[in-house]
Amino acid sequence: MKSEAPVRPDIVIVGIMKAGSTLYRWLVEHPHVVRGAVKEANFLCDDRYFDGHRVREECRGTYAALIGSGGVRIDASPSYADPAVAERKAQRLAWLAPEARVVALLRNPIARLRSHYMHEVLRGRESRTLQEALETAENDYTRRSCYFSGLSPYVVEFGTERLIRVDFEPLNDEATWSQLLADLGLPWVRLPEQSFNKTADNVPFNALALLLWERGLLRHSHRLPRVVKRLGKLALFRTRGAIRRLEDSSRGPIPDSTLELVHEEVCSLDRLLNDTPSWASRWKMPPA
Repeated sequence: MKSEAPVRPDIVIVGIMKAGSTLYRWLVEHPHVVRGAVKEANFLCDDRYFDGHRVREECRGTYAALIGSGGVRIDASPSYADPAVAERKAQRLAWLAPEARVVALLRNPIARLRSHYMHEVLRGRESRTLQEALETAENDYTRRSCYFSGLSPYVVEFGTERLIRVDFEPLNDEATWSQLLADLGLPWVRLPEQSFNKTADNVPFNALALLLWERGLLRHSHRLPRVVKRLGKLALFRTRGAIRRLEDSSRGPIPDSTLELVHEEVCSLDRLLNDTPSWASRWKMPPA
């Protein structure tokens, strides 16, 4: 019997972490796009589904369950551009969906780093100051801001012309939105107005809230009656005052070693992509 072909994503947003939630939410509101079961399928990250770069035959229906079917399918998993795993994920994507439109949403890497840190603080997973965290070797915050290391494997597999680069800052600009829809092969629709998952708008978790979140039990809390949500906030969330020291550190100075590494990565990205204007100039960094 002929084996079932795996469902292939049409659009894959590979990164960057703390940049893509709004874009994903806007795209799944498009009438041609199907909303999957989850935003971040992370299918390419799960070795259980693969033999090398190929999907195991018994797992070929799993991706469809995650990203949906019946329209333009999107996988928005910023972990795909994590330099620690990017090469293998790019190879898997190239085998699975060689015609996919690959999107990299790029944000000033220092602003991204600060937002990532506060995301972890608010989730209750980070108790160090930002400066203490950045002084730790191989820390996630710096690594995930190394854009050249995270995106160059996708250039190897898909070429610069197939990697759609989107600047995070002017994302809510009509011209940027219209160009992106054209690049993705989607008919024009009006630019949505609402932004999503802003770190500054989130509330600090306590230990119980983190446990419930990691088990997926808070993801649909917005559907609860208002009085239940109000009581839940009292039981599960800390005040901003409880994290004031860490929040203040998120606005503090960045170690020179981190700045130098991030700058080197941005300059390498510019040499790879040759975009105009350069990413270093957009983010007011010195040229290479």
